[in-house]
Amino acid sequence: MVKFFKIIEKIVWVIAALAIVLVVIMMVYGIIANTQQGWQKVIPYLYLAAFLFAIYKAMIVIVTSLYKIQ
Repeated sequence: MVKFFKIIEKIVWVIAALAIVLVVIMMVYGIIANTQQGWQKVIPYLYLAAFLFAIYKAMIVIVTSLYKIQ
């Protein structure tokens, strides 16, 4: 009987996790659908941020490799 309740508990946890994930996905989809025109103005800044982040990571890799050589 205890095994049965543990199985049911796991099923309930999985259903709850799926519900949370689906709610988050629907919220994100709703936000994107409502602000799709606004994204056209923001996309260049997102590319700039991604580029700066890539440069930052590259500098960290270069500096740590230089310290390992010495």
